[in-house]
Amino acid sequence: MRLTFIFSILFLLLPASTSLSGQGQAKTISFKSGQVLDVIFLNNQAGGEEDRKAYFKEVVSTALAAGHEQMAVFGVSETPTAGNYHPEVAVLGTWPSLADRKHAMKALVEQFPDFHERRRKSWSTFNMTYYLTGSKRISLTRPILKNTTSSVCTGATMSRPPVSTCAI
Repeated sequence: MRLTFIFSILFLLLPASTSLSGQGQAKTISFKSGQVLDVIFLNNQAGGEEDRKAYFKEVVSTALAAGHEQMAVFGVSETPTAGNYHPEVAVLGTWPSLADRKHAMKALVEQFPDFHERRRKSWSTFNMTYYLTGSKRISLTRPILKNTTSSVCTGATMSRPPVSTCAI
């Protein structure tokens, strides 16, 4: 139930198909049973560009090698209709299993003792939650949105291009 709710929220973040370029194109993101879905909302720290570059080059590339898969990165440019939090970036990523995620996070903290400090230097907010996808395979299909080259999104894709980088 919680996972369905978070998918509903993420789908609402995406604009309607009338604002899309490349009509007829679609991208499906699938989550396999037992995977862990990371949902991350970020705001860049002022002056933290070099710290973000180093974080992606070192920490994110290590996480990718450990099994993390970056599914999508979205730059959020609209003000929310309600609520008091306005992230600049939304990220979806997966781990093969909860055990893989726990093992990789422990290894990241051991390899990069300043792991959390690096995050604080890079982002003024780093809101992350994760969900076990459960017993069903889940797929999301949305039209591909126009690509953007804003610094908000490009900083998040340095180590590996995401499935889709788009402006919301």
